[in-house]
Order: sequence, then structure tokens, then C-alpha cells
Amino acid sequence: MIEGQSGGAVLADKAYDSNVFRSQVADIGAAAIPSSRTRKIIIPHDERRNRIESCFNRRKHLRRFATR
Repeated sequence: MIEGQSGGAVLADKAYDSNVFRSQVADIGAAAIPSSRTRKIIIPHDERRNRIESCFNRRKHLRRFATR
């Protein structure tokens, strides 16, 4: 999914919180997404990332209204 990409951070929803995806993000040298709450071992993250998660959530809700 992100092979051949480069960058300092990856913007993704928490649904993409798998060990395989996290290892791919680490391989390109980018900061990983926050872990989901359902993970057995919570991975610490920067609290500023909450704004990004809120932005994705807001866009999902707006898409729901726009497609009706």
C-alpha cells in the first residue's frame, strides 16, 4: 500500500493499525499512526495527532450527508 512512498509522517485512520502496516511505515522512516483502543498493548503517540483523527472523523460524517 505504501511501498515506494517517502515522507516524514503517514496520515491514516486508526483502522489501519496493524503490525504489518506499522512495519511498512517504519521501513520508510515515517511516524506511525496512533494505535487503536482495542489493541492489547497501547502504543504511545503524540497527542497532537488527535486533530488528524478528528479531521478524518469529520470528513466521514460530511460524506454521509453529501451522498444522501
